[in-house]
Amino acid sequence: MTGTIARADALAELSLFVGCSRKELHAVERLGTFVHVVAGRTLCREGEIGRECFIVLSGTASVISGGRQIATIGAGEPIGEVAVLNPELRRTATVVAGTPMDLLVLGRRELVELLHRAPSIGLRLIRIVTSRVHAAPRMGPR
Repeated sequence: MTGTIARADALAELSLFVGCSRKELHAVERLGTFVHVVAGRTLCREGEIGRECFIVLSGTASVISGGRQIATIGAGEPIGEVAVLNPELRRTATVVAGTPMDLLVLGRRELVELLHRAPSIGLRLIRIVTSRVHAAPRMGPR
């Protein structure tokens, strides 16, 4: 994915950014770092402090918690956003690239600035996080 127009067009197709203005998409581009990782690369480890989050642009990753695969993450989905938004929380899972992946990487400062510039993205992130919490196995006795 090269060039500003190509990146903005590609971002606009991802569910996290659908409906964003061109100005908001350019803010995403300016604030994030685009990286490519190979299959097998560990993106984050369960229990670690979260310093950056990832938005999957292409490819898939396995989410592993307690040594067990619990989900697969694909294009348009965030990885590691909870631990970045709340520094009191540690990573809840290990995430490993299952295929080659293109990612947008945002540190804490960049993510917070993005959420100020494009509040609609924050609302989508909240929906994703709450959906994941709702889908997670219930903890403790019932």
